[in-house]
Amino acid sequence: MKAAVVFYSETGNTKLLAEEIKKALEKRGVETLFSQVESNVPARDHMQTLEALEIKNLPSVADCDIVFAGGPVMGFRANGATMKCISEMKSLKGKKFVPFVTQYFPFSFMGGSNSVRMMSNEAKRMGAEVMPGIIINVAWHDYKKDMASKAEKSAEMFL
Repeated sequence: MKAAVVFYSETGNTKLLAEEIKKALEKRGVETLFSQVESNVPARDHMQTLEALEIKNLPSVADCDIVFAGGPVMGFRANGATMKCISEMKSLKGKKFVPFVTQYFPFSFMGGSNSVRMMSNEAKRMGAEVMPGIIINVAWHDYKKDMASKAEKSAEMFL
């Protein structure tokens, strides 16, 4: 089994979550492709420039069975770089897809749930089988412990 963890991170919180997901998968013997994507536009500007947004280093997930894709919540919704990554992944058909987000606000309904729904809908449109997403609220409690716990729970779904 092979998984991809593809993410956009600007402040480093989403990268921390992606690293926990990778660690949980590899602990279970899952070969993991780990890729932090970059864009030509800063995340806070993505809503205004989505048409001009370019992803510089989107990896191929063609040989992966599971794709974890994530990014930060921006403006109560999934950021443009994350959405662009999902829409440009040409080989999601038939793969299991797990969206993940980090957000500052303390409650999932303050952007996290909507972001996961947006990402899930795009992945479904691309033919993926969408699994439950991960939402981390970094301002609420011990979010690093929450990241490790949710990453472990998510990785367990595949074994």
